[in-house]
Amino acid sequence: MRKRVYSLIIVMCLCTGIMVSALTGFAAAFKAWQNAPGTEIIVDAITIKDRAGLESIAQNPSGSYILTADIDLGGEPWTPFEFSGSLDGAGHALLNLTIRDYDPVTAVSVDGNNKRYDTVFAALFSRTYGATIENLTLLGVDVDVTTDKNSFAAGLVGYAEGVQIKNCTVRGRVKLDMTGRMCGVAGVLGFGYSTVADCSVSVTLTLVDSNHEINCEEFMGAILATGYADISGCGVYVRAYTSVYGYVHNGGIAGMYYVHTDDYDHNGFVKDNVVDAEIYFFEANIDRRAYCAPYVGERLNNLLRISDNTTTNFVNGETFDYSKTLFPESCDRPEYTEKVAAPGCSTYGFTIYTCAFCNYTFDTAYTLPMHSSGEWITVRELPENTILRQQLCLVCGESLIEEEYRLPDPVQDIPVTPDEPQVEDESLPIVTEEPKTPPTEDVPGSDRDPSVGVMLLILRVLLMALVIILPLARLLKRR
Repeated sequence: MRKRVYSLIIVMCLCTGIMVSALTGFAAAFKAWQNAPGTEIIVDAITIKDRAGLESIAQNPSGSYILTADIDLGGEPWTPFEFSGSLDGAGHALLNLTIRDYDPVTAVSVDGNNKRYDTVFAALFSRTYGATIENLTLLGVDVDVTTDKNSFAAGLVGYAEGVQIKNCTVRGRVKLDMTGRMCGVAGVLGFGYSTVADCSVSVTLTLVDSNHEINCEEFMGAILATGYADISGCGVYVRAYTSVYGYVHNGGIAGMYYVHTDDYDHNGFVKDNVVDAEIYFFEANIDRRAYCAPYVGERLNNLLRISDNTTTNFVNGETFDYSKTLFPESCDRPEYTEKVAAPGCSTYGFTIYTCAFCNYTFDTAYTLPMHSSGEWITVRELPENTILRQQLCLVCGESLIEEEYRLPDPVQDIPVTPDEPQVEDESLPIVTEEPKTPPTEDVPGSDRDPSVGVMLLILRVLLMALVIILPLARLLKRR
């Protein structure tokens, strides 16, 4: 009997120790995530309000997120990472996304012959799996990557598996200079399969194949470089420049549509889109392909429906002069002038760069909307010498700030005695004394972490259990 009692005591102590350790670890982990900069946990999603919060998605890529403010990324280089959760931009914008390198983790892309390539990707999200991205705007995108690897560069997503992209806007420039065998550039999505609906794209795309010794597979599209995506209701403005020593697949919407998974019976569609595309390229290759079309460059799926699209402008700008790499600037040494467009109350500011020689123009360096603050006006008087006041925008009249404000106490007249002649044009200084706050005593545990309280509670329960069990053990020992 004595051995059983002692065994029971030991087991209770061990169990309690394990519980304390587990709860301590959980409390520390929860507190670390809760205090991550730029994030706030709400019922259904984690809110993102700044760059630090956006970067913290990499620590929990399967989470649900929502933007609560426009975020200026400041032109500082962005590190692409994997994403498999949901991101709701809620109508907000990411400004000045700048990418100079790719995510080193590879995924497999395939060409039209189903040849597989280990590939790297550069975009806001390098690789996505089952993700949903919606109601998000990217302004001032600047992707410029040089690599010797098989690679894709895009504005929003590099690689996609089963991703939904809805109501997104991408505006900027994407450039890829590579020497690999597999490559592509796009405004929205580089490679993969997804759904893209109701998006707006205004991009300049440039791809330079710097390896003249091998025939690469090149893909370019404003929405999709290659893969298969159901694309509808999108507006496209694209100016593209590709210099290729291999096989060209260029389209205003998609470079190539190819069902590369087991979903062979996929009834895909590209419909209800509006396209303004000018595509300038060369294909320095005897075994020519040179696909170039306003919607889909090469179509490898007979079930694909291309319908009800509108072309407002299309230029197939193929050239057979292979001596000069194609860039948006047609001059050899561009020199730019700058013109700043100031932000408005609800519009973004930006800087317009125009080449003095070839007139190539692009905009970048976006700034957040800004109101013009006016004078404070009194809304109404409140008790105790206090008013409710607000500050309005001088341009749009929107209320910017509303607050309660305590008016300064009126200056009391100082009586003058007959023996003290009044001094004209001089006022006695008014000395005000700061109210003294009575000293407060530190309350033990007032700044204690809640997890510490949990640990102390458990320890108290353990001590109470020992107080009960030990007398019981002694009683059993006497018997």
